[in-house]
Amino acid sequence: MKKIRFSHIIIYFVLTVGLIVIVYPVFLTVISSLKPRKEIIQSFLAFPENFYLGNFKEILSGGEFVTALYNSVFVTVGSLALIVTVIPMLAYSLERNSSRRSYKLAFTFVMVGIFIPFQVVMLPIVKIISGVHLMNKFGLILIYLGMSVPKMSFLYFGYMKSIPWELEEAAFIDGANLSTIFVRVIYPLLKPITVTVIILQGLWIWNDFMIPLIIVNRSAASWTLPLFQYNFKGQYDIEYNLIFTTFILAMLPMVVMYIFLQKYILKGLTEGSLKG
Repeated sequence: MKKIRFSHIIIYFVLTVGLIVIVYPVFLTVISSLKPRKEIIQSFLAFPENFYLGNFKEILSGGEFVTALYNSVFVTVGSLALIVTVIPMLAYSLERNSSRRSYKLAFTFVMVGIFIPFQVVMLPIVKIISGVHLMNKFGLILIYLGMSVPKMSFLYFGYMKSIPWELEEAAFIDGANLSTIFVRVIYPLLKPITVTVIILQGLWIWNDFMIPLIIVNRSAASWTLPLFQYNFKGQYDIEYNLIFTTFILAMLPMVVMYIFLQKYILKGLTEGSLKG
């Protein structure tokens, strides 16, 4: 019989406490969304007497939530489409020419952005976006693209090191030009890291509050889901049953996406380093 080490007990205890800290708020959110307001007032922590779905019906029947959902989908999908189109091309150019001094300097310049917090560039970004009249969803998409360039270029750059030059040389011999090689040879091989980028940036963009608050909070027609939830509190005088219901509805798309794509995360983050 194996002896249980004291260090293992400590580790399992810490992990259990961490699991409770993470799961318990989700549990409260779920049970609160299934209770009418009266039950929440009576006992916030109790299980619902019946699985009440009226909260979901009330939220979904309102046009404000549907508008915010559309805005979040539009911004997230638009941002991700640009991110997985533009950044791989940038990273490919930097990685395949990394022996040249000018490209090394360009790569260093791009990587510096990783260490610059958003608060430092917030005011210049707002001034520029306002100056070109893009204080709207399209401006929001461009900001997310720009903010994604340093970190996602780093991920793509590292992953591309695992792709052998011989594939491109064979394509050149067959008469393919550079754009054809990238689209038909290189880009399909980037699927694991591309899915990883979609998950990481999709979660960030979908849940981001600060940037939409600065750019599109002036008009309710442009609110994303986090802004809708932020303004929902004052509008409905803290109806916790409805607030928690919006949390559940906002989480569902990202949870579903993560369930179907999560197997690619570890592969996308580690495959390049293992093969490089």
